[in-house]
Amino acid sequence: MDRLELLKKIQALAENGIGGEKFNAQQKLSELMEKYHIRDEDLETEVIKSFDFRVGNKMEKELLGQIAYSVYGDKNEKKGYYSYIHIKNKMCVECTDAEFLEIEAKFSFYKHELKKQIDRFYHAFIQANEIFPNPELCKSKDERFFLSEEDMKVLRMARGIEKSEFLKQIEG
Repeated sequence: MDRLELLKKIQALAENGIGGEKFNAQQKLSELMEKYHIRDEDLETEVIKSFDFRVGNKMEKELLGQIAYSVYGDKNEKKGYYSYIHIKNKMCVECTDAEFLEIEAKFSFYKHELKKQIDRFYHAFIQANEIFPNPELCKSKDERFFLSEEDMKVLRMARGIEKSEFLKQIEG
């Protein structure tokens, strides 16, 4: 990575970072620009590149596409639009270095949050539809226990899920 690319990445962090990381990046950017005699105009050139992301399933592909769209919209002076290409477990996103850093950080964060929420939904779905064995079929005795905060969230979510009614099919 050349010096100018590194400075562009630091500039992206200085513009889009949060709290201390943003402040530190701004200071480092000023220091390096002065040291290497680089002007603001030198950093303004935006080069569009292709970046690969690993995606595990259809939902992650859609999430990445939505995040990319939220970062850069659908317009670009050079191409008329930005694109992303799906290939098996890989997605290629065409964007600038600064946009890539933002997309990468958001994708990592929201992918983790999505998994957590889907897991919570699954447990709420089980609760809402009462998919449990008959107590007489279980070996363990009914024991008292306390519900965690996560259990409470699952139960609140379960109240809002429409119960699906399974009807046994009898061959005629």
